[in-house]
Amino acid sequence: WASRSRVFSRDPVLSTTGMLVARVTLWLHCICWCIFAWIKRIVLWIPLMNRSFVILSSGRSGSTLLVQLLNCHPKVACMGELLNRKHIQKYHLVGVDSRLINYILASLLPRKIWLPFSGFKLFNEQLEFCSLPLTRVLNAMRRPPVIVLYRNSMLETYVSLQIAFKTDVWYSESGSPTERIQVDWEEFVEYVAAEKERWARSMIELLPMNNKLLFISFEELTGDRNKTMNEVFQLLNLEMCPVEVASKRQNPMSLDKKIINYQQIEHRMMQSEKDYTITKEWLRNIGKRNSKTFVS
Repeated sequence: WASRSRVFSRDPVLSTTGMLVARVTLWLHCICWCIFAWIKRIVLWIPLMNRSFVILSSGRSGSTLLVQLLNCHPKVACMGELLNRKHIQKYHLVGVDSRLINYILASLLPRKIWLPFSGFKLFNEQLEFCSLPLTRVLNAMRRPPVIVLYRNSMLETYVSLQIAFKTDVWYSESGSPTERIQVDWEEFVEYVAAEKERWARSMIELLPMNNKLLFISFEELTGDRNKTMNEVFQLLNLEMCPVEVASKRQNPMSLDKKIINYQQIEHRMMQSEKDYTITKEWLRNIGKRNSKTFVS
């Protein structure tokens, strides 16, 4: 439009009225774009006018069950993995913090219009894959309550993950026959180191923010479901609500029934000085230290 205005000024045939129309049109375009930008910002911040929450977890730790239980409450809409790799790659969002944040806020918007509480689950490995700081997400959501969901036994988590890869069954409402796998010790040790490093990184970012926190283990969630969910609802300042879901735990048998070389793995774990568990105390303590201290 600026170049067109210059053409108007050089061409004697064009009238002053034509130049005025061009300039007015240019200004209208600028005004419209400004209005659109402000509307977009306001719309994306609407979710923050109500209450949001985040489930911080890792794969095969009961996050799908927790999402379903939360959705039993009439005032809650809990979404799944907004930063799932397939979604992020589909929309070309990897490495662009601002677009990832806008995507998260926009994804929470539709349900929050009529439900006062909404959230989603976020995995440590997804933050790593997206190169997205946890603090960036929580600050954009105005520091919402965070439910930290973990699983005590890392061997149980690893076996569940490997069985899911083998069968390609990640969720079931009818249960499934117990699968058996061979555990590679070196791969398991590498998995434990990577998982603990991700958890350490998240805790180092999370704990200084002073968000409302609730630590829940997979064992607590599957053991005393009603008590655990009451604690979750209290965190969100919600009234208690009966919860019931149709999903069944996959491969509920003991480890010796799921691991072909269980005795060998058990012997290696007993000989090792490393800790192959995750506890609430470990998560709190590691958040106060550098993430490299536990690797040695």
